[in-house]
Amino acid sequence: MYLLEGVAAVLLSVCIYAWAYGKHHGPNAPGWAKGQLFASLVSLFLVAFFPLGTGFVALGLTEPMTPAGWAGLVALVVMPFVIWKTVPRLAGLS
Repeated sequence: MYLLEGVAAVLLSVCIYAWAYGKHHGPNAPGWAKGQLFASLVSLFLVAFFPLGTGFVALGLTEPMTPAGWAGLVALVVMPFVIWKTVPRLAGLS
């Protein structure tokens, strides 16, 4: 179960970063996305969630495999493809 939670946390962190990048660097960036508060909140979220997610992935890989562990392993394999498809759209690069 830890593996599935870790993959979800890492994927959420990457998507939040891509969304924030797209909002900040977009051609019609809103004023709230250019401020220090927005940057601080996104940074605080990423500093908390990404290491937590990678720790859960490491913990999940060391545990005996259960059905939830196998689902997490499949999600870990599929995650790069999901990132490849969603991040450019969220960041406004496509």
